[in-house]
Amino acid sequence: MKIVEEALKRDVDTYRVRLLIDRADLDLIYDLREMGVQVDTMDAVSGIYVEMSGRAEEVMDAENKLVEMILSRQKRAKTKEVAEV
Repeated sequence: MKIVEEALKRDVDTYRVRLLIDRADLDLIYDLREMGVQVDTMDAVSGIYVEMSGRAEEVMDAENKLVEMILSRQKRAKTKEVAEV
């Protein structure tokens, strides 16, 4: 929580965060552009780096939304696996 508070206090023009996601989750990033953040992707051996930049609060909201969408997708996939067994 301290990291978030410090980031919001700083008067920085651009706040950046980079996440490594699975290639299968790449389609989820399109919703983030509507949240007012700049989204760039970089290919990596182990997945896709998603870099979000913009106002600190908007970027943190977008980061949380992306993580929630990925976790929700994983939960649905796991539920489907159990149902098929």
